[in-house]
Amino acid sequence: MLDTYGLKESLHSDSNYYALELNHIDVDMLQFEEGYKQIAVVDDIHIEQALALEQLYAGDLFGDRAFHWAWSEVERFRLMYTAFTQRLCRALLNRGDTQTAIRLLTKLTAHYELDEETIKLFMKSLALQNNKLALMRQDLHYTETLYQELGISPSPIVTGYYSQLLAELDT
Repeated sequence: MLDTYGLKESLHSDSNYYALELNHIDVDMLQFEEGYKQIAVVDDIHIEQALALEQLYAGDLFGDRAFHWAWSEVERFRLMYTAFTQRLCRALLNRGDTQTAIRLLTKLTAHYELDEETIKLFMKSLALQNNKLALMRQDLHYTETLYQELGISPSPIVTGYYSQLLAELDT
């Protein structure tokens, strides 16, 4: 299996021990974390770099294998990715790039569909496109999911924001 990834020479052994040399291994999660730290502010100057960095995040650490000992790291990377993508989407919306923002927010809501800030950004993107029908569908989906999963209604902040966006579209 190591040969498939060009790592056969990285495994060293003697009669009692095995060692795996990882000096020249690229780990996407570590690259993402380093880039996250380097791009403190996502603006027009850093937007292309931020888009490339977002592409490094391929999903949860260890994928479908949720090792209980790694849950805190999985959650830490999730929160880092969510915060970064939200900052990136705000910058994209300020630039007027609603298509790219919607693509990233669709990806984000597929995994974290109850995150209020993500929902608000998604709603703003749809409103900026003057897509009232999609905005209404997104709100309905969010409201139904929130009720089904937690038995609650959206917060007054989200409902107020939704009402504000609808009012702006009606004027």
